[in-house]
Amino acid sequence: DVCTAHPMEAKVAGVDFDGIIRAVLKGQDIRSGGSGMAAGGNDLGFEVFDNTSKAFGASEDDKQQQTKEATNKSQAVNHRLGEMEGTLWTRLAEYHVRAGDFELARSVYEEALDAITRVRDFSLVFDAYVRFEEGVIEALMELMEDEDEEGDEDEMKDDKGESMGDENDDLDILLGDHVNNAVAADENAGASADVELAISRAEHLTSRRPLLLNRVLLRQNPHNVGEWIKRSELYNDLGEVDMAAAALEESLKAVSSRKAVNGSPSTLVLTLVDIYENQQKNVDAAQNLLER
Repeated sequence: DVCTAHPMEAKVAGVDFDGIIRAVLKGQDIRSGGSGMAAGGNDLGFEVFDNTSKAFGASEDDKQQQTKEATNKSQAVNHRLGEMEGTLWTRLAEYHVRAGDFELARSVYEEALDAITRVRDFSLVFDAYVRFEEGVIEALMELMEDEDEEGDEDEMKDDKGESMGDENDDLDILLGDHVNNAVAADENAGASADVELAISRAEHLTSRRPLLLNRVLLRQNPHNVGEWIKRSELYNDLGEVDMAAAALEESLKAVSSRKAVNGSPSTLVLTLVDIYENQQKNVDAAQNLLER
């Protein structure tokens, strides 16, 4: 909480808050010199499972075993984190927001949405992401209003000073007012463009929610046939036929017939054939799919 509320002070103090949070999320050991948090109990005493040095000279069987061990440890990390994962991601993003690194905060939110595997964590991160984008819009609009008020005050001052400098009136009309108006117009146009961009970002984020949630559910269980079909339908609703076909092609590689749930794998094939024939008008692709 202290690092999140006072990011600049944390940096000055030498606290690598970003590195610490990422280490916990990746399941690495953040202890130093054997002191600090100990393994076991309620502490997150995670081990570093970087097997790079072990990979050199290892056989294929050894490499597969190392990959399996790393996967098991990663799953154990997610289990140990529990409902903390979403909170950690949002705190990390908030840390960068308070530090003024908005683009970095945005990238953290996107990274979190690509990593989390629980619906609760998804809701937590997504809602925080939406609030962040809405806050950007509000800040930009307040800035525009302040600039407009300053412009009105400047105009009032100019009106009061009309009686002074009569000899330079013609020059002011020809140069000063036109230049000032042009500069003000450019500033207003730039501020308006920033607001429109922020609104577009927020709308785009909101429109992506069904697909992002669908991806979380597929990370939970990549053998869920119904969710793959839903993903294809979501892309079709957006008019992205190629992406709908690509999603089903991905599903054919991910779904195991023995582990399939919520539908039959044959449904994936038939749905993809229908897209090839009726939407893409690609009979050859449909025929090749059926011949596989």
